[in-house]
Amino acid sequence: MVKAKTASIPPPLLAGAEMLLDDLIAELSLLGEVAPIETRASSSLAEVVIDDVVHDSRTVAAGSMFCAVPGLTVDGHDYVSGVHRQGAPAALVERFVDLDETDQLPQMRVSSVRRSMAHAAAIVHGRPSTELAVVGITGTNGKTTTTQLLSSILMAAGRSCAVIGTLDGVHTTPESTDLQRQLRELADADNQVVALEVSSHALDQGRVDATAFAVAAFSNLSPDHLEYHKDMDDYFEAKARLFDGRAEVELINVDDPWGQKLATRRPQAQQVTMEAVKIGAERVDGTDFEWRGQDTAVALPGRMNVANALLAAESAFALGVDVPTIATGLRQAEPVAGRMQTVSSTSPNQPT
Repeated sequence: MVKAKTASIPPPLLAGAEMLLDDLIAELSLLGEVAPIETRASSSLAEVVIDDVVHDSRTVAAGSMFCAVPGLTVDGHDYVSGVHRQGAPAALVERFVDLDETDQLPQMRVSSVRRSMAHAAAIVHGRPSTELAVVGITGTNGKTTTTQLLSSILMAAGRSCAVIGTLDGVHTTPESTDLQRQLRELADADNQVVALEVSSHALDQGRVDATAFAVAAFSNLSPDHLEYHKDMDDYFEAKARLFDGRAEVELINVDDPWGQKLATRRPQAQQVTMEAVKIGAERVDGTDFEWRGQDTAVALPGRMNVANALLAAESAFALGVDVPTIATGLRQAEPVAGRMQTVSSTSPNQPT
């Protein structure tokens, strides 16, 4: 259980996704992590209008600033010369690219395109995460289940909740340009809450650097992605980046040893444990348990899914949802596709 602390849900606020390039540069320059910014342009930046930020040259359209991300196999700088013809009004680069004399594409040089483009996208799209209550769930296992359960709880509470994660796209956490655009669309569609799976790759690559979180929650850590992270300590440090004070409320599962380690660093975080949770009947199709004195259940078997439900419940509680409604939302949650999913079979002698 945790001592209650409530995160705020921002009121609806509309913002247009369009700004002048020199205004964007001015705002980026105020952020220490992306300054200083050097520019190479032959005309006034006050005449250049930006209405989107993209990192994939194939998605460049009129008004889209292109971010030349250096990759392991593909370098975005190789595409700078072509994006102007596609309508890009500017490019964010780590090194200036020599262009044809007829190509007047303005270039902004920064120390890290990947880091800077997260902030550029957030600025251009009106910092949409500040208009939403974003709940970030990180950890090795349980992120998808927890976000789906949280969505069910908020639906029971009459609040609109969108889920961004493994079941929705190519990456568990979208690249920063795509994430900020998606958050803008969700805010404009009057969503109140976003349940976001936050991967270690996303944290390491700065995909959520410009995202404001109402709640940050840690589930657990076990060996995974060690082809990317050099060892478990490196993997842990990536996950721990979500708990740097950016979230209004931090929830940490201290039943996990890595969660205990994280909790020692974050004494202000709320510690979540199953010690006070009474687990009842465990069935193939679900588990009964009591949380905060309220009987409830999830349509998923196993103690690990009770732990996922607890993290979802405490996240919703931090957003101000009452205990009975949370219990109802957990009971009403559908089984999560591909997560301890029950598969029925028929007898060989039984007609199908």
